[in-house]
Amino acid sequence: MKKINFFLICLFFVFYIQPLWATSSVTTNPKTNYNLILNNSYTYTDQIPDNLSSHLKLYLPAKNVTLTKSQLLVKGSNKYLTDVFVNGQRIVLRDDGKFYYNFTFTKPGKTNLFISYITPDFEILNIHRKVLKLVSGQDNDQYPLKKQKNITYFCNTPYYYLKNSSDFRYSDPFTRADLAYFLAKLNNIPSTPTIEIPVFKDVSPNYWAAPAIQYVADQQIMTEYPDGTFQPDKAIKKMEYIIAITRALNHTPPKKVLELPYQDIYPNHWTAKYIKTALANNLIPTADVLRPQQDLSIADFALLVKNFPKIQNAIANLQNFNQDYEINPEWSNSIFANIHNYLEERKKQIAKLKKIEIFTPKNNSVIYEDHIALQGKIFPAQLFKINDQNITPNYKGEFSQNFTLTKPGRNDLEIQALDKTKILTLYYLQPYKDLQKHWFSATATKLKYLQITDNNQYFYPRSNISRAQLADILIKNFDLENNSTPNLKIKDVSISRNPTQAHNIFLAVENNILTLNKYGEFNPQKKVSRIEAITAIIRACNFDASTKIQTANTKTSFRDISSKHWAHATLKLALSQNLISPQKYFYPRKLITKAELFAIIARTPKIKKQLDNLFL
Repeated sequence: MKKINFFLICLFFVFYIQPLWATSSVTTNPKTNYNLILNNSYTYTDQIPDNLSSHLKLYLPAKNVTLTKSQLLVKGSNKYLTDVFVNGQRIVLRDDGKFYYNFTFTKPGKTNLFISYITPDFEILNIHRKVLKLVSGQDNDQYPLKKQKNITYFCNTPYYYLKNSSDFRYSDPFTRADLAYFLAKLNNIPSTPTIEIPVFKDVSPNYWAAPAIQYVADQQIMTEYPDGTFQPDKAIKKMEYIIAITRALNHTPPKKVLELPYQDIYPNHWTAKYIKTALANNLIPTADVLRPQQDLSIADFALLVKNFPKIQNAIANLQNFNQDYEINPEWSNSIFANIHNYLEERKKQIAKLKKIEIFTPKNNSVIYEDHIALQGKIFPAQLFKINDQNITPNYKGEFSQNFTLTKPGRNDLEIQALDKTKILTLYYLQPYKDLQKHWFSATATKLKYLQITDNNQYFYPRSNISRAQLADILIKNFDLENNSTPNLKIKDVSISRNPTQAHNIFLAVENNILTLNKYGEFNPQKKVSRIEAITAIIRACNFDASTKIQTANTKTSFRDISSKHWAHATLKLALSQNLISPQKYFYPRKLITKAELFAIIARTPKIKKQLDNLFL
């Protein structure tokens, strides 16, 4: 509610003090490429184009503004978060893109104001505002609004000389020098002195009103005092004004008998002819009293002459926003050159910072459905393509786009942005049906794609592994040599019944990955314990001697594996290579599950490298 009240107050102020009386034209091409501005090729408009209006706003100032304060609030927003300039001065934007900037006027008069937005494609949108800055007295607020307007406008016409625009009051006296200046301007007398000697002993040739005083003295419009002085700083009496104005305008007394309405002036007073002349020509108002000896203030004088045709014309010229706003090329080039220079430097900086980042999914991610929501950010924010599909980010450069993966397995998305092309590789993999929400699901799916695990619909993660199965798995996935040990015989393995399985068992035994019992039996259907499985995997990895030496200081935390255990060294090596995690207990005799076995295999150097190369 406070904001609404304040806004209404501002509207009330604008209605009386800052009227919006005129409009300005709109160009057909409001945006300017910054390379053209130094050649005076810039364009401007008075409103934000529709295609940019959702991101760019200019609330204040209005198109045509009249103000008496020294500062003008420029208020708007730029959701692109690109740069904004006011007459070439870069202003600060808040995090949400809004800006509030007080532009300071250094002198009164008509001023062109350019609010320049830099668009994401590095073009300049120039919004043009016409501002009439009026000087006002410090006691302006002490007068009724209607009188404020009349007095203020008079003080800004060529008929009043502002001796100190920052420090004067409407209640200050209107001096004899002010009157001389007014009368000279009224009769179009130039302000250049025509003599080099003092006009009066108290008026030097370089005095600001000397030419005007010289004029009124020469024309006997105003006279000196008996002591030969002009007393330029003395306040004028109302009667002095009446006599001087009738003389200056060469008005003669009316032929028609005119009775004076003023109770304080005798009909046969020596000034009666001047008063009647002034009345007949509407130079003074009709009233009960005249107060001829009243000292006139600036406000009094302004209200006396407000209806003079030349004063009204001068005020109309001030209020006309269709004239005297010609843009000086030298001035405008200096403004836009400043923007140009800034953008050149900014362009170099952005060239170093520009990038596109994909937040999700990451490159080489595994996707379990045939569609994705691709999210990321591009800087600077601009249109780009993914697989020839246009992607439009928001003003912060953020984007989110749905894509359908065309085939199971590897899918490459081609991203064309910032004059470069990059590939986002995604793997659309179908997980095992019995591993949904299972801790091993993601890794198992990747191993399936690498053909390390079987390409079936079900994984059976809790099933146990036989010695024959373990031999098949290790021989298939590790580089083992065929030693062809002569005369090797395994009592319970028949080559004729299952040649492939027998071959893998023989190869596992030959490479000392799995061993026979004292009876020369392999026991192919026997389930493998956790300690047997980790021992076989360590042997299959064939770590070199230096790796084994580095594990000397590795400590085991398993309470069920003593330092004298036959597999103690093996577990130390497995811990040092991150094949297993430190726990309180290892449970060496417990049968290993299929999920546990392949989790260890996925951590071995060879398999981990394959996973990292493909999925990271």
